[in-house]
Amino acid sequence: MKKFIIQFVTLILIIGGSLYLTFNQTGFNLPMSGSATMQEKKINIDGTVLTVKVADTQATRTQGLSGVDSLPGDQGMLFVFPSPNQYRFWMKGMKFSIDMIFIRQGKVVDTLTDLPQPLPGQSDQDLPIYEPVVPVDSVLEVNAGFVSSHSIKDGDKINLVS
Repeated sequence: MKKFIIQFVTLILIIGGSLYLTFNQTGFNLPMSGSATMQEKKINIDGTVLTVKVADTQATRTQGLSGVDSLPGDQGMLFVFPSPNQYRFWMKGMKFSIDMIFIRQGKVVDTLTDLPQPLPGQSDQDLPIYEPVVPVDSVLEVNAGFVSSHSIKDGDKINLVS
């Protein structure tokens, strides 16, 4: 009987924690679409409006920008995750260099700049892995040089425009 009570209390704590996280998030939130196609949204990052493709499913996050030839300067890809974590990225299939902007609750918390595309013939196991220094709930990928040219820094706010 004691084991059952412990299991029941644990289950209630897990459900309560999940409900708390679901309904108590603030900041930059996009609904998770659940589909394999990417929706387009506009975001404002420190006064600059970008059109982003939203990768909010496992399939779209896995595909990312792999195989894309180039990215217009006013566009990016926004990876949205169901909960904060230190998500890891690699540049498999990338054809151009990017900057990564790591976001938590609508604020920039870390950036990585000028990440190069793989060298011709570079094997997957030789690709570097990139991750933020703190847990994040979304990641914005933009052309290399964007962070520098727009003076993006930790603490900058990111808002959904449409």
